Amino acid sequence: RQQQRQQHFKGTGTCAHDQRKKKARPSMHCEYCGADRCGNFCGDCGRPKKGMKPRSDVDLEALDREKAEKEKAAKGPKQLFKGTTWEQCVCSPICCKTTHWDITDRGIDWEHGYCRNQKDTVDWRRVKDLAYRRNFFQFLMMRGSIHIYAENVVYTLSHFKSKKIYLAMRAHWTNTRLGVA
Repeated sequence: RQQQRQQHFKGTGTCAHDQRKKKARPSMHCEYCGADRCGNFCGDCGRPKKGMKPRSDVDLEALDREKAEKEKAAKGPKQLFKGTTWEQCVCSPICCKTTHWDITDRGIDWEHGYCRNQKDTVDWRRVKDLAYRRNFFQFLMMRGSIHIYAENVVYTLSHFKSKKIYLAMRAHWTNTRLGVA
């Protein structure tokens, strides 16, 4: 009896019956959207598996556009700049007078005043113009000032490496004015 068992397992620790080659099953998940419940067509996005013809009632381009819009909405606003500026140089934190900027593709938010007691928001459609200014010393320090002209007010953002921030803001503002963004 023991010899039969040894022949059966053949020293590998597994049963010789399990060594038979099994046919590989096709995967049951969609390669496009990752859904688990798929046969020949995905139950979520309707796309066919490899080697299958697409269904005539499903517009695949519309599905791609819809998926891209959902992903864009899920990501939230694109951050152009987030940081704090000190209006009174090193004394600003002592006097509790800093300005916190949050510039996204949806608008410009900033908190200012003593202890950030005021919060304002400007939509990109209200911005009339943007300007970038720096003098020689700001140029040497890689610093500059971005002037935001909105309605009847001019807001100034002065920060290190502000040219990169200005170029991103300018590109988004231009796209907003053209109706692309």
